[in-house]
Amino acid sequence: MEVIDELGKENETIGVAPVGCSVLAYEFMDIDMQEAAHGRAPALATAIKRLWPDKVVFTYQGDGDLAAIGTAETIHACNRGEKIVIIFINNGIYGMTGGQMAPILSG
Repeated sequence: MEVIDELGKENETIGVAPVGCSVLAYEFMDIDMQEAAHGRAPALATAIKRLWPDKVVFTYQGDGDLAAIGTAETIHACNRGEKIVIIFINNGIYGMTGGQMAPILSG
C-alpha cells in the first residue's frame, strides 16, 4: 500500500485476495478489492486486467494458495506474460487450517 500511496494510484488499483490466509486483505487496504476462489487469484486478476487495462492489478496470496492450490494459474499467467503483479507471502503454513504445513519455497 505504501508504494500505491506514494504513486497516487489508489483510485487506479484493484487487488485480488483469494480465500485463505489473505481473505481479509480488503479490511486493511483502502482500494478496490475482489475475492477469488482458493488458488484462482491470477485467473481473476487476468480477467480484471483485460477488462480494465489501465488499472494496476495485483494479487496477494499465501504459499498454500499460490504454491500448492494455485500453481497452474500462477505458472500460466506468467507464461502468458500477463501484466499483473503477484505478491507471494511465504509463511510455510495454510494459515486458515490451524497450522497445516504448506509448500516451503527457498531462494
